[in-house]
Amino acid sequence: VARATPLTELDDTEAALAVYRTFFEDARTRDPALFDRLSETLNQQRAMFSDPEIWLYRRSLDALIMAEGGHRQAETPFYLYYWDDRDGPFWRGWWVTPDEVGCTQYVAFARGHRVAPTECDGEWESAYPIPGVDPFRNGNPRQPYAQMAIFPSSDAADPPGALAIVGLRGTRGERAAGVYNVLADHPHHHGASRPVYKRARPLREGEERAIRRANLTLRQRWYEAVELALAYSRCKPALFSWLERAQARLDVYGPDGVARQRDRDEFEADFAT
Repeated sequence: VARATPLTELDDTEAALAVYRTFFEDARTRDPALFDRLSETLNQQRAMFSDPEIWLYRRSLDALIMAEGGHRQAETPFYLYYWDDRDGPFWRGWWVTPDEVGCTQYVAFARGHRVAPTECDGEWESAYPIPGVDPFRNGNPRQPYAQMAIFPSSDAADPPGALAIVGLRGTRGERAAGVYNVLADHPHHHGASRPVYKRARPLREGEERAIRRANLTLRQRWYEAVELALAYSRCKPALFSWLERAQARLDVYGPDGVARQRDRDEFEADFAT
């Protein structure tokens, strides 16, 4: 994969395909068990997809890499990048993938031609099919990441242009959340507005909430204020009822109660001669 990927980036498909085929043939004699696994995975890919041969080979290797990489999940690098329509409009959009740019085992995908990933709110989907839906008869729909969003990092210590991926807590893509920095001079850059980002660190405790609040629009702040006001109006009667019961239990208005004493002192101060 490391040898073939640069060739694919240079559109030298034949040379990249030769690398994959040579690897498969070498595995046939050097490691028959590995060759059997490769062949089985490749046949599965051929049954599921009608993509060019190079992508079927690539998916087969990516699937094995992901299957055998569970022990190194903590060190897995993640990338955020834009993929153009070189492989057709179906694959065009912003991707979050492990291991490398162009990995076919992805975490999240927002299809389309948005200029920046910060514009993709509500469009992110996972790599997992929707339960009960036949992917081969319904356009291959995927489970959405309803809460996923990308914002500029609010930490002054992060370099300029850093982005934060939030909203993945409790999902299968949770490990991809974090702060991503621009990879300068990466060959896959698509202009200044579409660079390649690499995950630099995970989110700190409470950072996701701080990032979301820092990026609220004026309308969202207005909605939040209205929600707080409505919540207070709903809770006010119950709050005063609880306060009244607590004061009765503490006998604060009894002959020697603290509230009675406070009211007496205020009365005497107001009408003192």
